[in-house]
Amino acid sequence: MDNWKLEQPKNEAVFTTKFVVKDKKPILRVYYDSDDGSWQFHHDPESSEDDSMIVSLSEIIMLDESINQLSTLQEGYCAVRNDENSE
Repeated sequence: MDNWKLEQPKNEAVFTTKFVVKDKKPILRVYYDSDDGSWQFHHDPESSEDDSMIVSLSEIIMLDESINQLSTLQEGYCAVRNDENSE
């Protein structure tokens, strides 16, 4: 992970789901919350709270290095892609 581009530290806690971490589903939606500056990484917008997990930002980058491209995403915005091959 020598190409770290995000301003947040590697050990920052972020929200995701078991589908991303355990089932290795692609990250298709990223939210950078404006109220508290937290990050969320989801495969399916229909995930329930029961599916939630907290992991480090570095774990997310290890799963999908393309998340580094979101270094300019501003708080309060989201990034969405149709599949894992889309930008």
